[in-house]
Amino acid sequence: MTSPSRKVAEFVCWNSTYLLGLIKRSEEYQTVVMESTPEILSRLKLLSHIQKGEKLGSKTMTLQADTWYTRLVRTWVSPDNRQNTLKLIREVVSRAFEILLHAIGSTKESDVFQCRSIVTDLHKCQTGLHNLKATYSEDIKFGCDMDILLQQIAARLSEIRKGYPSLFEPNPLEQVIECKDPGLQIASSSPKQISPQFGPSSGSSLSPLQVATSTGDKGDL
Repeated sequence: MTSPSRKVAEFVCWNSTYLLGLIKRSEEYQTVVMESTPEILSRLKLLSHIQKGEKLGSKTMTLQADTWYTRLVRTWVSPDNRQNTLKLIREVVSRAFEILLHAIGSTKESDVFQCRSIVTDLHKCQTGLHNLKATYSEDIKFGCDMDILLQQIAARLSEIRKGYPSLFEPNPLEQVIECKDPGLQIASSSPKQISPQFGPSSGSSLSPLQVATSTGDKGDL
């Protein structure tokens, strides 16, 4: 006859295994669930900010330095791995292209601006993906997966360029958004020619000696 304590132990063990299975499945699903269009485009922009030596947290959507502490957290505290990261990146890129192709034929100014922004961010994210590949340089399979993804992005952008070359032109609105102080950018569009000694240029090409002579200044030069 089974003792009560053994039944309790078996019950706890079974429930623990069941709960761990649920947690694992929820973690797997969490990495592929995509949000609204603004969230997708925000995640696409985040990819371009990945630097060499950084990892991407697929749950928190944060950039993490590749240190022993990060490895400890990603292994035991908040389980995460490069496969989750790869799955997330593929989904973000795929959804970004879906949004782009959905609005690419529109004549609305807002849609045109959004399409240009997506094209720009898809270009920029390739740098971040190259940096992420460098972070996992010891993992040859991960590097091959990233190469395939980068080739797909480049091929699809090349195809879109043939039909919509205007989307690849510089976007002045995007430059204003990325500028920390738009006022500085506006001011720099019409710079004044400043003489290092005499202030704004008035169109005169006189040298300092000629200026002093023409004004009757006979002091030491």
